[in-house]
Amino acid sequence: MIMEWYYILAICIAAAVALVCAALLALAALAYRIAFSERCDKNPLLTYFTAEHFGLIVSPVEVKKGTTTLRGGLYKAGAGDVGLIIFCHGMGAGHAAYMTEVAYFCKRGYTVLAMDNRGCDLSDGNGIKGMYSGAEAAIAAYDFAKSDERLKGMKTVFMGHSWGGYSALCAAAERKADGVVALSAPLSPAATISGGAAGILPKWLACALRPFAAVCDFFIFGVHSNKNAAVCAQKCGTPVLLVHGDGDGVVPFKNSAYAKAEGANITKYLAAGKAHNPYNTQNAEKLLAELSAKLASAKTMDDEQKKFFALFDYAAATEEDENVMREINSFIENL
Repeated sequence: MIMEWYYILAICIAAAVALVCAALLALAALAYRIAFSERCDKNPLLTYFTAEHFGLIVSPVEVKKGTTTLRGGLYKAGAGDVGLIIFCHGMGAGHAAYMTEVAYFCKRGYTVLAMDNRGCDLSDGNGIKGMYSGAEAAIAAYDFAKSDERLKGMKTVFMGHSWGGYSALCAAAERKADGVVALSAPLSPAATISGGAAGILPKWLACALRPFAAVCDFFIFGVHSNKNAAVCAQKCGTPVLLVHGDGDGVVPFKNSAYAKAEGANITKYLAAGKAHNPYNTQNAEKLLAELSAKLASAKTMDDEQKKFFALFDYAAATEEDENVMREINSFIENL
């Protein structure tokens, strides 16, 4: 009878554990589908700067990645022979959201190759298909650059922000660049899902979700999809600059490549008083936060909302912090 009681208890505990695991796996799968499966296009409510706003020369670029066509541009302000920057964009509107940064480096003599990832703005795809698809786009851009006569022999740097920072670090582990600049880079897709869940679920449940998120990432998006950006930074053998804001609420410090990556090839710059866009001024970040809040509440477009978006100061909201940008430029110059 005692043995039977223990057996029944063990079966009940095993069933409860299995049920909890199944629930966490289902929750992680749902989070992945929501976060990494939709298209990311320009928001029609917003104004995006173009090459023409900055007097840049742009040549359209198309690159095949399997059956998917990735599209973007090759940007210059003149000769563009100082070096090549392969720019990797964050989650949202593709590389169009970073034209101020593209122009900054073009005006310092660089050529900037900026592609839209799978499922983003100009590129094909009904969804982004996981965070690692950004690295695949960066690798495809690198291979294009190395086969293009205009770009051969140039110093080449992977650069990216947020998702793009993750993409740049992962790509550098696969292709030999001269340097990498990663701003506000998350550690991994699983860490991103767990960190995002922490703002909605109890902390213990968000932490418990992380290994299940990694399992989902593997089965939904493939064997390479849950790469650790800090490990890539350490092992790429390339000089790496990691930049992070000490007040970043989108990629919390503990879930960042900045916090975890260590190595002789790694330089770190912590931007004091900055949130998720450390390359922008504090006022610009404040304006962007105001814009994001307005977008989140814009369920219907009444006259007041139309007026807000039409009169919003997009130039002020993308104003760059010269100290941070100078730090990045100096790092690239000294490669």
